Amino acid sequence: MLKRLSPILLLILLVVLVNAKSVSITSIEDGQEFAPNGEIPVALEFDFVANDIQIWLECNNQEEYHYFVEQESAFPEFQEFAEQSFPIPIGYEGVCLVEAYVHGFGFGEGFWGYLNPTYYTEYDSKLVYIQPLELEDATVTVIRNAPEIFDAGGIFKVTLEIIPEDSETTGFIIKEKRPTGMSFVISSSFDYGDVDEQSYEMETQEKKFLILGAGDTQYTINYYLMAIDNLYNEPLTPGEDSVFEGTWEVLGETGPITGDQTIQAGLFIMPECPITDQQLLGYIDQWNNHELATDDMENDNKMLQIIEVWKTC
Repeated sequence: MLKRLSPILLLILLVVLVNAKSVSITSIEDGQEFAPNGEIPVALEFDFVANDIQIWLECNNQEEYHYFVEQESAFPEFQEFAEQSFPIPIGYEGVCLVEAYVHGFGFGEGFWGYLNPTYYTEYDSKLVYIQPLELEDATVTVIRNAPEIFDAGGIFKVTLEIIPEDSETTGFIIKEKRPTGMSFVISSSFDYGDVDEQSYEMETQEKKFLILGAGDTQYTINYYLMAIDNLYNEPLTPGEDSVFEGTWEVLGETGPITGDQTIQAGLFIMPECPITDQQLLGYIDQWNNHELATDDMENDNKMLQIIEVWKTC
């Protein structure tokens, strides 16, 4: 067959074979198992000068997690990637794909080579299995309790129950991300439970609660959300779910918050500030006559939300 190829095609084939590049992940075997909350070691071998390395993790029902970009300068050059360990994000479990992308950039020889730089990307991947977190083995159990339904403009309370399993635990950090269509509400009139300090990170939209305490005591955290559709431009339609996402952390261990994971948008629209005293008394009359909702629990929940709006105006 080669006899039928022209000299030009033979030359092109030879150039391709000579310049073929490859990359391989040498620290992981296909099917290798990893513990939850552990680390994945990544070491690479490649046969060319690289300028950029990216490591990704993709698991079932999870977004791709971008671990690492190796780029020390505008035109870095390196030919090896020593083993580095990357933490497994919370919630990533089951069959996962570890991916390595190695990008190269180079010039050919001579004047024309510098006028025609070469860009290339080589790739390798390994299938791994991340074991699910066994909650009975965890140091802490954190259970979230939230209303089933929220109403636009309403303020409602979410309670976190912290149940330590290890008496030697000395401190807890509980993290909750802002659910879609909600905003955290702070007021001096609120009861936050056993929280010693709290903070909010704008970049991650994550609320953090700190408890300084021993592991032989159960604790409670209260925080408050307002269902608002114009602050973040995330309106929710009636019947749509907003999802909670939270984790707990103690020294040397972290895990997910269990309990209620979603809350549903209702039909009722809460009154906006200011609510006058007479308006509040009118809502109390409606509540007393079960006019806010036919269901007792939902009727009570709406009244409590209206009172919270009135208090914070």
